[in-house]
Amino acid sequence: MKSRKDHYQKIVQDGFRLLEEQMAYSQAIVCKKMDALGMGIATATLSNIINETRAVGKESLYKAGEAMLQIVESELGYRYDEKMQAFVEMSKPPDWTPLIISIDADESQLIFHQEGRLSIPYKVAFLQKAQKEIIEFGVRLNAFSQYFITRSSHEFRDPMEALLEKGVNFKLYLLNPEHNAARFYFEDRAKVQEDEAKSIARIREVIEQLRQIQAELNLLSYRGKFEVFKYDHVPYCHFLIVDGETQNGRLMVSPYLYGIRRADCPVVEISKSSQRSLYRRYWLSFKASVEGALPI
Repeated sequence: MKSRKDHYQKIVQDGFRLLEEQMAYSQAIVCKKMDALGMGIATATLSNIINETRAVGKESLYKAGEAMLQIVESELGYRYDEKMQAFVEMSKPPDWTPLIISIDADESQLIFHQEGRLSIPYKVAFLQKAQKEIIEFGVRLNAFSQYFITRSSHEFRDPMEALLEKGVNFKLYLLNPEHNAARFYFEDRAKVQEDEAKSIARIREVIEQLRQIQAELNLLSYRGKFEVFKYDHVPYCHFLIVDGETQNGRLMVSPYLYGIRRADCPVVEISKSSQRSLYRRYWLSFKASVEGALPI
C-alpha cells in the first residue's frame, strides 16, 4: 500500500506529464500556476518530485499534490481516481470549457486608480480576461447601457458579444427603483448633488434599455447568458468582477463617496491570487449586496 508521500508524488508526476503533453507546459509554468493557487513551491522542488532526484518534505509534497489536482481538473478536465491511481477524464457537459489558471504578471500588485472611472479600452481589456463570468454591480448602470447604445460597436459591444459567443455569462445588478432603499439613497444624495433627484426616473429608463439589449442578444443565441437583476439594498460600492468564484478571480471596486460623483470615486483593482484576504472581504460584501435580487 502506498504511503501518503508516495500518493502525492504520483499525482504530481502523472499530472505534470499530462500538462506537458497536452499543454506543453514547462516545470516553471506549472510552478507559477501553483503559486497563483496559493500553494507555491520552488521549481527545484518540483523537479525533485518529478524526477525523484532528492527527497522532498511532506509539506511540499502535499502542497504540490493538491495544487496539481486543481490545475489538471481546471485546465484539462481530469480527476484523480484513487482506486485506479491515475487521472481519468471527467464526464463533462457539452458547454464545458477549461479554466486556465492565470499567471499574468500584472495581477501581482494592488492597483489604485485615483482618477475614478476607467476608460473604455481599459475596461474592455479587463473584461476580456474572463473565461466564465462577468458581473457588474452599480446604482444605475447608465454607463454600461450607454456604451452599448451610443458608442461605436467595435469600441464596446463587439468585444462583449465575442465574450458571450465564447460562453462567458454576464450578470448585471442595478438598484430597484421601486424600493424604499432607492428613495432614501437618492433623497439623501440630492441634498449635496441636485441631479441625484432624477436618478429613479433614469434607472427606469436604463431598465428598458437593458431589456432591449437583452432581447437583441437573445436572438443571436450566444453560448453565454446575459442577465439583469434588481437589488433592494443601499449601495456602498460599484463592483466589476471577472470569474469571481474561481481561482482567477479579479475585481474592481469603487466606494461611493458622499458628495462626490460616482464616476469620480477612486477605483481599486484586486486579484484573488495575490490579495486573498482583501479579495474575500469585497467578494462577501458583493454577495450580501445582491441577496434577494430579482431578474428584471
